[in-house]
Parts: sequence; structure tokens; C-alpha cells
Amino acid sequence: MIVLHRKGERGRIDLLLFAPDCQSLFASSNNGASLWSGLPNAVPRHVFPNYRYIRRARFIPDSRYLITDYNALTIHDLSDGTERHFELWSHYLSYFDLAPDGRLLLIAQINRDPPSGWIACCSVDNPTPRDAVWSGELSRSLRISPTCVAGNRFVLMESWWEQSLMRGVFRYVTRSLKTGEELVSVEGPEIGDFPPVVTPDGRFLAGLQNACVIVLSVEDFSKSAATLRNDNRKYFTNIAFHPSGRYLGATSNDATVKLFDTTTWEVARTFTWDIGRMRSIAFSPDGVLAAAGSDTGKVVVWDVDI
Repeated sequence: MIVLHRKGERGRIDLLLFAPDCQSLFASSNNGASLWSGLPNAVPRHVFPNYRYIRRARFIPDSRYLITDYNALTIHDLSDGTERHFELWSHYLSYFDLAPDGRLLLIAQINRDPPSGWIACCSVDNPTPRDAVWSGELSRSLRISPTCVAGNRFVLMESWWEQSLMRGVFRYVTRSLKTGEELVSVEGPEIGDFPPVVTPDGRFLAGLQNACVIVLSVEDFSKSAATLRNDNRKYFTNIAFHPSGRYLGATSNDATVKLFDTTTWEVARTFTWDIGRMRSIAFSPDGVLAAAGSDTGKVVVWDVDI
């Protein structure tokens, strides 16, 4: 076990992401972001002081590019330190996800009032709607980022207020990644706007909702596969699936990291780290390492050994 702590960093580590080569770890806080290289004896190779509150980040498979969503879509070339910024509609909310092969980007932008916007599938080399592989308009607000799942598909969750029912309606729309064509549309349980996570085999999608983790079957979003509750009064703060798909890791607003067995959805193991309240979690792609970030700017990295 090692603890990473960049000098002067006291921010809340809200996002962690291992590079595909398992040699680097990206950590984002409300005070900026860092890329730690040379795991496990890591040093901060890149520091991004102006990048705060990043909600989603993705590495392309060869680990050369890092893509983030701070203010504008930004592609960081880690080989030479250059950046490409793609200003879209600044008054719109922006979401993105990277296709599994690392060559295509899904970009969605919406306006809350009135609900409108667009979604496009673009090349990573030129992620602009004008040169999109396909694009289309959106007539509903999006609750979550477009999220790639198995079988060259992606999922959107649309939400709106239904006056006749006096409640919000949440509809999961599965579309083709290649064409954008709508394949399935079904109402399902509400999950919060925290970017959801998906098992490596694409069977389950999980998100945070109030004090619970909601797990949904990708083949049937109409009902939850599991609802996970904490064994204390603390809210879950972050989740990630282990690459094997056997475990879902979850941090709480305390010092613990829990691993839930995805066959029983029971707690299989609990780790306690004395570095502050836990805010984020990630697993290395080879499944060997786990990392958890705290509200003190510290990140603990350990051998998962499961």
C-alpha cells in the first residue's frame, strides 16, 4: 500500500482513472488534476492546476491521449504535453464517452430550459459536430452521460416532468453506436447524474441515487437488478466495477472502501484507510491495483488481492 499526495494538494479527490497500460493514475480534485506515472512508485508527471471538477475522463487504449470534460472537451496529448480544446455551445451542458476501440467519441449537449440539444458521434482526431460520423437532435433533457455498453451500443437516460402523473419520468434509450439509430426505449428507475459505470461484459450499469447504489440490467432497464444500501448512515460517494466483473467497489463519506460481490450483491470485503473521508475509487485494467481518493487530497493505492 502506498499513499500519493501532491505537495500543496488539499482538495477533494472526486475522480480517479488508471491508464490502460496500468502505469499511470489520473486524479482530479476541486483544486486541479494530476497524472501520477511509474506506479507503484509514482511521481506527478503532469499537473493540471486549472482543471477542476472534472466529471468524466477517458484514456485512449494506447494511453497517449487523455480526454476530459472540464468546461470544454479537451484532448491532452501526454507524449508532448499539448492540448486541443473544442469549445462547443458554452451555454449548454456537455457530456461525452469514448467508444471501446478508442477511435470514436460520443458528444451530447443539452439545454435544460427548454429541453433541447444534440448528440454526435465523432472521430477522436476531429471531434467536431460538423465532421461527425452521425449526429441528431435531442428533444429531452439528459440525466446521465451517454454511456457505451456491449454490442456497439450506448445508453442515454432522458428525463422530464409528467404533469398528468405529477412525477418525473426517466426513460432509458439504447442506440446503435455506428448509426445512432434508436434500438430500445423503456422507462426505468431514477439514478442520479453521477456518470454511471458499466461492467466489462456490458451486462450491468450502476449509478448513485440518494444513499443507494442502483444496479440495472443493460438488457432490461425497466427494473433494478439490485439496490445496494450502506451498513451505516453514510452516503456512497463513488463506484467502480473491477475488470473481472466479479466486484463493485464503492466509497462512502467515511474511511471505508467496500467490495460488493456481483453474484450476490453482498459485501465481500471492506478496506479501511486512514487518509480522510473517501470520495473516489478506481481499479487498474489488469485488476491488480485499486486506488481510492479522499477529501484531504490523498490517494491510497493497494494490491486488490481478490
